[in-house]
Amino acid sequence: MAAFSAADTAGASEFNRAVELYFSGNYSEALSLFKKLVTQYAEFNIGRQALAFEGRVLRKIERANDIVPTMLTVAETYAGKEIVGLAKSIIVGEKVKNGAYQDAANLAASILAEYPNSDYEKYALYDLATINWYYLQDKETGESFYRQLITRYPDDALAESALATLGEWQAGDNSKPQARLADGGEIPKEFAVSPNYPNPFNPATQIRYALPQAGKVTLRIYNLLGDEVRIFDEGEREAGRYRLTWDGKDSRGHNVASGVYLYRLIFTPSTHPAQRQVRSGKMSLLQ
Repeated sequence: MAAFSAADTAGASEFNRAVELYFSGNYSEALSLFKKLVTQYAEFNIGRQALAFEGRVLRKIERANDIVPTMLTVAETYAGKEIVGLAKSIIVGEKVKNGAYQDAANLAASILAEYPNSDYEKYALYDLATINWYYLQDKETGESFYRQLITRYPDDALAESALATLGEWQAGDNSKPQARLADGGEIPKEFAVSPNYPNPFNPATQIRYALPQAGKVTLRIYNLLGDEVRIFDEGEREAGRYRLTWDGKDSRGHNVASGVYLYRLIFTPSTHPAQRQVRSGKMSLLQ
């Protein structure tokens, strides 16, 4: 999750409590607290994080039909605020989920125009590229948006993913920090995760990571709507470099559908559990 700014700290403990409730399966209380946080901190990072979790909870309790109305209400209530960009981005994901690909692309295009030089612009570029490339079968337009993403955010992991989709990213390219994980045998100096490779992939892809010290490693894979697809509990690992393979199957052993998936690799140092670190990325599966 994104780091909280000083303005967000007033609600940090409540947010952490809501997240604990969510992961413990207490969805009713979690939803109530996330809604409260959105209302109280709509202009801050905690409010935006809470809104994202609110959508996840609604899906967990089989109220997915309420997600778009909820986001539309937020967009109307907080017009002109940054949280509206997030609400619209969530709606894009819902439209993709429901197969309304052109509507999703149109909304992503509006986000692109409304939020220049922001994370919303970055993700809108990626969404437009992915929707056109995979779902609308318009690779020329998809490539155009991938190129814009690469130019605008050359050091971002999404740019690496875009290069991989275009067949231009090489795992052994030492000019990219993530690619250095495969080189040498020395103990890593910091926790790092490379973009999955190949990407897009079929039937399997690898995620490489480096640990500067011993600790517990867990990989969680989600779809674009935040639903958990698969968990890999790697257990305790010594310092070093590792590779983890995902075969494109969910926790029940079923093949998942083609599309874009998110991963979060969580590292908890054995000696300092409170210093947990998380790295995230996107990957595309073609069945």
